[in-house]
Amino acid sequence: MRKLGLTLPNFQIFDKKFQIQDRVLSTFDELDGYTHTRGYKFSSTKLLNHSNVNQFESESLQRYCDLAFSVIKDLIVLLVLKYPIGMQVLPLDEKFGLNDPAGGFLPETDMNFIQSLLPEREREVLQELSDNDVRVQQLVEFINSMPDLTEEQWKAQIEEWDKIFKEHGGSDSAAG
Repeated sequence: MRKLGLTLPNFQIFDKKFQIQDRVLSTFDELDGYTHTRGYKFSSTKLLNHSNVNQFESESLQRYCDLAFSVIKDLIVLLVLKYPIGMQVLPLDEKFGLNDPAGGFLPETDMNFIQSLLPEREREVLQELSDNDVRVQQLVEFINSMPDLTEEQWKAQIEEWDKIFKEHGGSDSAAG
C-alpha cells in the first residue's frame, strides 16, 4: 500500500504507534471500491444479500456507518496532529467571547466530545504530543494571561454579531 509521505513530526510519531497512514489509505481504498463498484465484493448484489432486487439490508447500513465513523475518527486525529492546540482546555469564551480564534482551537465541550470518540491510548498520545509542543505551550500561556472580556466587551460583540445577522437576512440574536 502506498504511503502518504507526510513529514509533520507529530504525524510521524503517531503513525509509528498507530499506523494512521495505513488506516486512512485502507478506508479510502474500501470507499473507492464501493464508489466505483470495483468488482463483485463492492457491488449492490453482494451488499444486498446476493439479490438484484432493491431491499433494505442492515449489514450494508452497518458497513456504511462503520466506514463513516472510521473517516470521522481519522479526520479528528489528523486535524489534532496538525493543530495540537486542540487538545488543550482553554478559557476561549472568557478571553474571546463570540470571536473564537481559528486554527484548531476547540471549546471545551467540543473537545470533550471529540476526544470521547477516540480510543484511550490514541487520546493519551495526542495529549502528550500537545503537552510537549513548545508552540502550543506558548499559546496556552499567552491565552491564559489575557484578561477576561468585560461585560461591556461582550455586549459590543453581541451588538456587532446582531448587526451582521440582520445585514445578511438573519433574525436570531448572537446572544442566543
